[in-house]
Amino acid sequence: MRRTIMKFLMIFFIILNCFILIGCTKDDKVNDLEIVDLRGRTVHIKDDVKRVVCIGASALRLYSYVGDLDKLVGVEDFEKGDTMPVRPYSFAYKDLFQTLPSVGAGGPSSSPNAESIISCNPDVIFSLYDNVEKMNQLEQQIKVPVVCLSYGGSDPFNEQVSTSLSLIGKIIHNEERANEVIDYIKSIKNDLNQRTNDILEEDKASVYLANNTYNGGSGSFGDTLVNYSCFREVNAKNVLSSLSFPTNNPKIEYETILQLNPEIVFIDIANISKLKIEYQEHKEVFNQLQAFKNNQIYVQLPFNQYYTNLEIAMADAYYIGSIIYPDKFSDVNIEDKLNEICEKMLNKKMNYYEMITNYYDRGYGQLLVSSLDN
Repeated sequence: MRRTIMKFLMIFFIILNCFILIGCTKDDKVNDLEIVDLRGRTVHIKDDVKRVVCIGASALRLYSYVGDLDKLVGVEDFEKGDTMPVRPYSFAYKDLFQTLPSVGAGGPSSSPNAESIISCNPDVIFSLYDNVEKMNQLEQQIKVPVVCLSYGGSDPFNEQVSTSLSLIGKIIHNEERANEVIDYIKSIKNDLNQRTNDILEEDKASVYLANNTYNGGSGSFGDTLVNYSCFREVNAKNVLSSLSFPTNNPKIEYETILQLNPEIVFIDIANISKLKIEYQEHKEVFNQLQAFKNNQIYVQLPFNQYYTNLEIAMADAYYIGSIIYPDKFSDVNIEDKLNEICEKMLNKKMNYYEMITNYYDRGYGQLLVSSLDN
């Protein structure tokens, strides 16, 4: 009799344990979030993310727009160094970033530091590295899910930006904030278009982007963008639009620029000194251009610094629109607009325009040809 009871109890506990295991498996599946990241990778993440690390150019920026910063457990050294105001997110949260452990050097041409990352014990890693194989290797090596984000290029209005923000919001359960930022970006795009979409092409002045900083270094007058987003969003008449180039960021020869002869030129504020040198060396070329004859040269802020700073790019578009179509943007104060955009994107009120202008010793505005002789 006793043996029968013992056998019965053993069978009962075995069945009970099976149910417990089945229940745990079901719970694990419930608590496991499956997503497809911006590189097409299927990633499984626990549904209660409390510790976050961001690696690669712009990953921390995107997270700063949407994420709960209290979840950050480490940042790249590059985010702690010279926090230039042209990276508003880095400047806004510099006090926090400087207190967090390092997850590697970061910066252009860097590679992930697995040892530093794992020491921070993250639940998820948001990455802007575009090498899928390396991200798969990192995930396998440290046993932490890696979610690849993307800008879809350097265009601040690319749909992949919104997709990345939405994905971050989903993973950390901050969808409301993600949708708020995405809707705000869309509202900026719509506002720029509505102000300018009814202007006839023949009524537009031709424009050219000069001294563009792209992939590091200082841009010369011939460094430009064929499909420049800030021109496109205000329906500007880009002098390059009728020509064909093998790349979006070609280097235009002086002869071609003379033939195109733009009426208005916009330059990167970081490269004014470079333009002065060029002007001194090729004064006879520059003085033939309509824009130089009529003092129609305007300075915009650089937004490519550790990839694309969305808020600076959006403010540049407003500034460009105000120069090309002053009547259409008469209600826009560019200083207030930049501060508004930064505050909306970063959820933190600061005088960003003052910080940037202090750094560069000037802000948006006209650049007189006479100043290039100094």
